[in-house]
Amino acid sequence: NNSDGSLLIIGVTNNANITTQLDPKNRSRYADDAIQFSPYNANQLRQILTVRAEKAFKSHALEEGVVGKIAAQVAQGQGDARKAIRILRKAGKIAENNEFEKVRKKHVDEAKVRVERESVLQTAKNLPKQKKIMLYSILEEKRKSPKYKHLFSKYERVCRNEDVNPVGERQRRNIIEDLDML
Repeated sequence: NNSDGSLLIIGVTNNANITTQLDPKNRSRYADDAIQFSPYNANQLRQILTVRAEKAFKSHALEEGVVGKIAAQVAQGQGDARKAIRILRKAGKIAENNEFEKVRKKHVDEAKVRVERESVLQTAKNLPKQKKIMLYSILEEKRKSPKYKHLFSKYERVCRNEDVNPVGERQRRNIIEDLDML
């Protein structure tokens, strides 16, 4: 109980760059003491998935190598156990919906595509309005030209059409950086 009365804030996040989203005045007040956990490797993911599969599927419901394939693919990415579990579950649903008795490796491939698509769409749906407008503007300009010469004027037109006040240039660049991180 040697506290001097100061406030301690502990944050838990998957976003390693969370402090960059803070206002610059507030950012300097937070210490950079961070504990980072390494992503799961393929063996760890295989163990996690094996336990889940034993509980979720009947014995012999998975083709040989399904769990290993999911573990290897996810470990090559971010090593996210939740994503691996989602792919396993989605592969099971695909097999079940197509009346297969076993989950096959081809179901894993389809499940991975669907999980990644759903993740991107969910992320886009949850963006604040300004980021949605900027993302739309980027996609529209990218479709017309590989250079973003007219990006900010497109952004301002979309803001007017949506009856939203456009943000300043610095905030626009911060929004683009945030979208780039996503």
